[in-house]
Amino acid sequence: MYRPFLPSLAAAFACAALAGARTPQQPPKPGPEIRRLGYFIGTWHEEGDLKASMLGPADHVRSTARIEWMPGNMFYIAHNTQQTSAGVVNDASIAGWDRDKKVYAAYAFDPHGDMRRIEGTLTRAAGSSSPAGGGHAGGASTDDAWAPGDTWRWTTQWGADADLVKLRETVKVTSATAYDFTWEIAAQGKDFQTILQGKATKTPQ
Repeated sequence: MYRPFLPSLAAAFACAALAGARTPQQPPKPGPEIRRLGYFIGTWHEEGDLKASMLGPADHVRSTARIEWMPGNMFYIAHNTQQTSAGVVNDASIAGWDRDKKVYAAYAFDPHGDMRRIEGTLTRAAGSSSPAGGGHAGGASTDDAWAPGDTWRWTTQWGADADLVKLRETVKVTSATAYDFTWEIAAQGKDFQTILQGKATKTPQ
């Protein structure tokens, strides 16, 4: 007889949780990949000029992101408010490290009911001690520290075949409280085109 997959899967997770409860273990500690996300913790203000594209008309964009660790410091949650001439849009996202795919991953949720997976990579600045290294300007090199010139690249896509659309955001660290960002879009097999450039600053804590 056919048995629904999801309830069976939920039962398996429940059994695993009960087994774990009988043999308590120390919670895992965040590794260097996760700790690097700590650069973004805080309140950030972005501002830039959006070019006309399939996403909408040209406009001046301002946004605020409040980012904090979830309990355990394994993922962060971001609450975003974006303002354009068309009005205000609020959304949220959760980001962390995908240990299976070895990439950063975020899931974004918007008020229209859409959910999207976004994957990210980090390229360490030239002069870092190693690809996994880095360091504060003028300071010692550590695995989880930021360095001016560190570059994050986040990508997502939607649609399929001739309707496939790709979106890419590049974030370049300039200081502990500032970064430059660029949005690029590619549709219907065409090359990426820049549609938004701007700067972000962090509210002092």
